[in-house]
Amino acid sequence: MFTGNDSFPRPSSSASSIGSHVSGISHPPGSRKRRKSTIIADVPSDVLLRRVDDWDDGQVKPQWSLLDRPHPVPTPHTTRRKKNSRFEIPPERTLENIDQLISQSTIEEEIKELKQQKRLLRNRQAALDSRQRKRHRTEELEEQKKQLTSVITDLEEALCNSRAREAELLGDKGELAAAIQQIAQYIDGLHEDKDEPIHANTIEVAELRKSNIILRETMEKIKATVEIVLTSASAS
Repeated sequence: MFTGNDSFPRPSSSASSIGSHVSGISHPPGSRKRRKSTIIADVPSDVLLRRVDDWDDGQVKPQWSLLDRPHPVPTPHTTRRKKNSRFEIPPERTLENIDQLISQSTIEEEIKELKQQKRLLRNRQAALDSRQRKRHRTEELEEQKKQLTSVITDLEEALCNSRAREAELLGDKGELAAAIQQIAQYIDGLHEDKDEPIHANTIEVAELRKSNIILRETMEKIKATVEIVLTSASAS
């Protein structure tokens, strides 16, 4: 009978080892095991748990865990990089004279070593140039950042001043609008004061003209009467 405390040998990271451990489990006598699913053949390295399905007779199902992930196997590329990083090159051998040393050497192994050193020198010089470019670019970006920060600060200050000036102008605009309204009311009052005397004068002139017409008609009637009287008197 299997219990939850039963221990199994730790499987390796490969799928074949897992399968061998599963196949090595003995079954209780008289029990018939029915597997509902099978162990996946391709087991990833990061799988932490695989288990065997339920037993028909209600036994506790055996299980195991992959506790330790396998360490990455060094590839030739990483191994070569670490080896090259530890590869010492004499200080007198530089990119300026390595070609001359290669042309002057007659030993095959030395030529091979010199070519390898030349390749390493080129790689190191390229890496150094790349780091310098990155450093210069970083410095340029930092300087640009400082300049842009200063410009942003100036713009924010100008914006604050503009907003304050806008608020001041809006206040002046309100005051001017009130003053204009007062002036318009004063002008309307002046127009009313001006129209009233003109109207009164117009009425007075009309009455004077009417009186003048009446007087003229009266004078003409009196004149005609006098002429009639004089004519009748002279005739008698």
